Amino acid sequence: MNGTPDRAEGTGSAEGTGFGLPEPGAGDEGGSRLADDACSEAGSEGEGQSFATFVAEVGQLKDMVKLMDREENVDARMCAILERYQEQPQLLDTHIESLVTPLAETLRSACRSDDVTESQIRRTCHVLYVLTKVRGFKVVIKFFPHSVADLEPCLDLLDKQNAKDSETWETRYVLLLWLSILVMVPCFFCICSQCIRTRVHQLVC
Repeated sequence: MNGTPDRAEGTGSAEGTGFGLPEPGAGDEGGSRLADDACSEAGSEGEGQSFATFVAEVGQLKDMVKLMDREENVDARMCAILERYQEQPQLLDTHIESLVTPLAETLRSACRSDDVTESQIRRTCHVLYVLTKVRGFKVVIKFFPHSVADLEPCLDLLDKQNAKDSETWETRYVLLLWLSILVMVPCFFCICSQCIRTRVHQLVC
């Protein structure tokens, strides 16, 4: 009939259902892309903030290492910072050597002389233990001295520790960890005396 408008007319150019509404699912792809971009941006911002925060704190940590021989509570402050990174320990990797090496050298000096006090040894081993807890002992132990000449001094310092003293267990832990790489030095059993080999055997058996 001529007086009845064709319903197809006027809807041919409309997108979707014919009522001016988009087809179900239309625009979903664009919305998902926007959501993904927003999440990605938020994630990148969070990582950037974490990294920036650590860069600021690592300077404090390095300064605290230098104060280890004269400030009583410096180890507690260092450990409080380090433990914040248990969920992102990889942030430590760039700086782990610069933190571990001077601490391990302090422990080495304690083995070879009486100039290092018992409280300094405890503070040093406290920080080294927390580093192994946060980042893993396999990463930390790589930066310990590993010369056969360190073996007997390490054993001597370990012998001085009271196995029943619950406050020095971190010291014993770190010394045993150090000993574990010293006995792996090539030709260890050829170079060391029978007395030293016996002492090591008694510790591990």
